[in-house]
Amino acid sequence: MGELGNYSISFAGLKEGKHLFNFEIGPSFFAHFEKSDILNGHLQVSIELDKKSRLLELTFRITGKIEVQCDRCLDLFYLPVQSSHSLFIKFGKERKELSDELLVLKENEHQVKLDQYLYEYIMLSLPYQRVHPIDASGISGCNPKMIEKLNKYLVTEETSGDRNHT
Repeated sequence: MGELGNYSISFAGLKEGKHLFNFEIGPSFFAHFEKSDILNGHLQVSIELDKKSRLLELTFRITGKIEVQCDRCLDLFYLPVQSSHSLFIKFGKERKELSDELLVLKENEHQVKLDQYLYEYIMLSLPYQRVHPIDASGISGCNPKMIEKLNKYLVTEETSGDRNHT
């Protein structure tokens, strides 16, 4: 996994209060994560940083679309995603993650790398089952040839009864 230097926020020198940062995530971002379920994507990330004297509060808003494989027909399709997440950063003697939402940075650190957090937040925005959406006329976007093959091997009560008698 290579370095992703473009997804960091330098908080040194910022005044206390709210600051807004925007990032774009494209295909090159996902190439840095091995064995990812996400093959491609185009996302916008808006991060509001609320700087306080001993605490940073980051609120992530992620919108866009990601390319995934359909669990039903195995074709690729773009899935819209939208999610919000929070990360709290405190300062201490050593760097450590106390929970999914609480990070402790060393006192002398002046920026926070967000690439791994962004990737994890995007992964969390994925539904458990990823299938082509159904259009306005009620037709699935799945590959019709694959659906035909799946239906050929579909076991129903009627077909399972026939198999028990042979």
